[in-house]
Amino acid sequence: MSGALAGLAQAGFAMPPELSPYPVRRPGGVQQRTVREAAELIAEAALGGTVSFAVADANSGVMLEAVNPLRAMPPASVTKALTAAYALNRLGPGYRFRTRVLADGVVTDGRLEGDLWLVGGADPLLDTDRLNDLTRSLAEAGLREVTGRFIVAAGMLPMIHEIDPDQPAHVGYNPAISALTLNFNRVHFEWERGQDGYEVRMDARSESVRPPVSMTRMQVVDRTAPVYGYSTTETHENWTVAESALGRGGARWLPVRRPYLYAAEVFRCWRDRAASCWTRCRWKRGRRPRMRW
Repeated sequence: MSGALAGLAQAGFAMPPELSPYPVRRPGGVQQRTVREAAELIAEAALGGTVSFAVADANSGVMLEAVNPLRAMPPASVTKALTAAYALNRLGPGYRFRTRVLADGVVTDGRLEGDLWLVGGADPLLDTDRLNDLTRSLAEAGLREVTGRFIVAAGMLPMIHEIDPDQPAHVGYNPAISALTLNFNRVHFEWERGQDGYEVRMDARSESVRPPVSMTRMQVVDRTAPVYGYSTTETHENWTVAESALGRGGARWLPVRRPYLYAAEVFRCWRDRAASCWTRCRWKRGRRPRMRW
């Protein structure tokens, strides 16, 4: 009994292990009879739904234990571990995804005679603050004017307009996937009821800035269902929301499915309230756009 109490004391006050322990194989022989079966544990937990799993020896391929092993189930977040392991193996832990700004032309006295490129490098953590840092770095390097075009390149990865087409259109976890991902390809929708109806705002907010966005638009409509409606054109994403579902005010993140337009607008055509070094675009009909910094 003293040994058992000592073991309990050590377990109660022990610090978490630095490394996750590997699963221990179910013991064989007579001792195996005293270990409860997985199906019994699942039934006792009353999990509901359907449970399916399979545990195999990675070296020999021998199946160690399974419950409904042939039943098809969505892999869910388990695939993240496999994707991360593959990326670490192929790219290495020191690899960094980069978003680059490239000049296709000659820069003379702060004037770029040519095109400016925003090139997506599949950076999953690119947000508005980091995009702001890119524009500041150009200004600090002395770039003041671009005579050519502003071009967005997002072809490093295949374009996927939504992760799962069976999910509702408005859920923030189901955006587009591309080589240019800004704010996890989500736009911030905020609403507030006033005397003359609702005021709605769409912006690409981050920790320090909230640039407005016009390529994705919201309209409040008089209906009860559905709560959200969604359609796209070549230049815009159009949302509608049921007025009856809004209440006095609130906010949520909506998915973006034209990420190249989203990133291009935030990079190119707004200036924050503190008058920082964001770009301003001047468009003239019949002429190429000229951008001033």
